[in-house]
Amino acid sequence: MKKIYFILPLIYVFLPLNLKAQTNFVYQNPFPTGNDLTNITHTENIVYASGWNNSLIKSTNSGENWLSISTPLNVPTISDIFFFNKDTGYFCGDGLYRTSNQ
Repeated sequence: MKKIYFILPLIYVFLPLNLKAQTNFVYQNPFPTGNDLTNITHTENIVYASGWNNSLIKSTNSGENWLSISTPLNVPTISDIFFFNKDTGYFCGDGLYRTSNQ
């Protein structure tokens, strides 16, 4: 019985040391959209993410900061996204759409 009383305080002291969260992660959602994001793609050093309620966001510094991209569409969800390069991309909503900065 003495062994149990000795072990329980040790477990209580050392168990929380192993359960620490990693400190290098930063919570980004709901910023900047507040909507669920369902897809992500990258090309060169640009990252794009898309999701519900016509959400389309872009990062030019590997996800450190995000900018909302407005689209002229009124689709409930951008269900898939793909960029060939930094200027040409495709995404699906209620149809297939292409964007180009050429």
